[in-house]
Amino acid sequence: MAKNRYLPYGYKVENGATAVHDEEAEIIRRIYRQYADGLSYKSIARELTAEDTRYMPDKPEWNKNMVARILQNQQYLGSGRYPAIIDVSLRSSAEQVRKPYTHTEPREVKSLKPLMVCAVCGHPVRRRLKVNGSERWFCESDPNHIALSVTDSILLESIAALQTALAEYPQTADTDYQRGKQVSIETIRLQNEIDQMLQFEESDEDSIKTKIMELAAKQYALIDGANENQLEGKETPTGTSLNMTLLTQAVSAIRIGQTKAMALILKDGTIIEERSVQA
Repeated sequence: MAKNRYLPYGYKVENGATAVHDEEAEIIRRIYRQYADGLSYKSIARELTAEDTRYMPDKPEWNKNMVARILQNQQYLGSGRYPAIIDVSLRSSAEQVRKPYTHTEPREVKSLKPLMVCAVCGHPVRRRLKVNGSERWFCESDPNHIALSVTDSILLESIAALQTALAEYPQTADTDYQRGKQVSIETIRLQNEIDQMLQFEESDEDSIKTKIMELAAKQYALIDGANENQLEGKETPTGTSLNMTLLTQAVSAIRIGQTKAMALILKDGTIIEERSVQA
């Protein structure tokens, strides 16, 4: 058996020829599937070690370099003396994970992604592209913690719903205290309107200027101590517009559950869920 280790993992010598080692071949396919689903080299190696699956007969431990070698081995597609162990589609799924994908991210996703953590285990949440070009969100510790059906739009819509709940939190008007200024739900609304107007070339420049001046006046009134620290009539942002300034300055983490964003963790430790606030 030790002599067969001169061959790549997954193969053995049988009747004087190189043949597929069935048990090891299944481990190889599993590694490709798990990596394509978002599990890291280190996480895969940890699982294999815990299961006492051996890369070398006398060494039960796996490491990320062993996993990397398997994922980079072109011979598993079949070539010359080596029979095929994986097919092209499985290989492509793993290769797609290594390709750049940030250029496909919406601006809001790129800004909020560093805050996203798994609601089950607390590990960072990652985003990659599937072979078909659609996004794949997953927990870096366990890809099963987040459903395959979760998309950018689902996360942004659920975060917008949490933002509505955040706007009802009494301290929302003071979430920017670290920079010496405050925000109210009215300033959130005005900022959203300005952002939307700036996205369209046909927007009237004078109207934009008017909105900017109105926003500046509201902000000045807050700083000046005007009585606008309380939410004005419980008005909330409309649609799925996100106030990135509010979210990035008030929130320390966004918990992502199986199917959507579940909660915002504020910098003061408060947990914001849809229509509820927990200390």
